[in-house]
Amino acid sequence: MLISHEFPPDSGGAGVVAYQNAIAMSSANVNVTVLTRHQCFNHQPYQNLNYILYPCLKNFWPFFLILYIKRIKLINYDLIILNDSFANLVFGSFIKNREILKKTISYLHGGEVYQFLTRPGFYARLLRFKSKYLNFLSNVQKIISVSYEMKIRFIKQTSFKYEDKIVVVYSGVDDNIFRYKYFNLKRHLNLNIDKTILLTVSRLVHDKGFSRMIDIFSQIVSRNPNFHWIIIGDGPYLQDIISQLKKKSLISNVSIIGYVMRQELPLYYSNSDIFWLLSPSESFGLVYLEAQMCGCPVIGNNIDGVNEAITDQTSGFLINSNEECIKLITNYIFNELDQKSIIDCTTSFKLSHQIKELIHILD
Repeated sequence: MLISHEFPPDSGGAGVVAYQNAIAMSSANVNVTVLTRHQCFNHQPYQNLNYILYPCLKNFWPFFLILYIKRIKLINYDLIILNDSFANLVFGSFIKNREILKKTISYLHGGEVYQFLTRPGFYARLLRFKSKYLNFLSNVQKIISVSYEMKIRFIKQTSFKYEDKIVVVYSGVDDNIFRYKYFNLKRHLNLNIDKTILLTVSRLVHDKGFSRMIDIFSQIVSRNPNFHWIIIGDGPYLQDIISQLKKKSLISNVSIIGYVMRQELPLYYSNSDIFWLLSPSESFGLVYLEAQMCGCPVIGNNIDGVNEAITDQTSGFLINSNEECIKLITNYIFNELDQKSIIDCTTSFKLSHQIKELIHILD
């Protein structure tokens, strides 16, 4: 059983991992049952894959989730995978049966320390999960970290004593979807043929580095007005982004597309000149790999798990300053990278490869 509050299309990176893992494991003849919310759910039945959907009324979702968990005979499942922090919060607060915990796998995506320990949210405080979280992890079978950086950071921040329980399995990318696909993107967006396209795919939230990127883009355009920035995604920070772009008179240099289905993202990745996202913190960063699989060079901060997703100077660039980023873009240094080499750097991150590792660990 895989339990995940986040699930596409209404989700972030953790939801994408849940969906990809469910589909890939079921394709490998593993029977998978997914417990997730029914909000925005529109997935078709799939071989070896079943869904149990719980209601998601605003502010009451934890009560529905635990109600449905309690209804399920967990003891009948070989494994229980807690995919996101929401699933860990509810499951870890209410499930005490050690036999069930011994067959439970908990995911570390990156925000758990912040959400549960350093600045716990409302429900974490209500359920007193801060005092329970590490004890809960000490009783599960395994903990899966999405990057080596995430594992090291988690152990350092928490002084977790059961280091051997934490195994690293990268979140793979489906190369059946993410591959080069030609599309006349400039004509689609009514852009001049001489425009150089920068692309960002991200949830539009404060902690993705958009304010910094807007400042950098302003300097780029002041040096060369032929750059155009495409932003794909939605989220609560949208109006702030629009306001900042207007203040810097950049709104005509930017196309904000909104939500795009995953199957359509390769059309944007493949036909953009460079992908950039300067998040101040990333446990890994699937979008960098998605772009690279489509042959698009990438720019990311030289931090955290981004170091594991980008091969510096080969598939993209790890930057340490604004000026370094501006120089890379305005001098078209990204054009020096070979498209085949960019794609080759993603071989070990293919979903099929990572699922084999996951299944091997779960056996």
